[in-house]
Amino acid sequence: MADAGSDNGSFQKAKSTISFHISNIFKEGELDEKVVVRKNRTATMHGAIDGKIQTHEVAFYNLDVIISPCGDKFLKVCVPREK
Repeated sequence: MADAGSDNGSFQKAKSTISFHISNIFKEGELDEKVVVRKNRTATMHGAIDGKIQTHEVAFYNLDVIISPCGDKFLKVCVPREK
């Protein structure tokens, strides 16, 4: 699974563009968000306050979400074909 910011350099698109497409996938009913997304809370040290820990939720997407915005482009580039 990956989050929206993971390795977006592979497709050379901004995180906001990827998030927009993912949002549309769920709005249009192409994929069920409850099935293909896992939300986890992460904890990090607060940058401005010593000793304080902050948490935030990160959505991780399964492969169906990752390849959905790419469609045939992903299949042509990443899926090996038999000759």
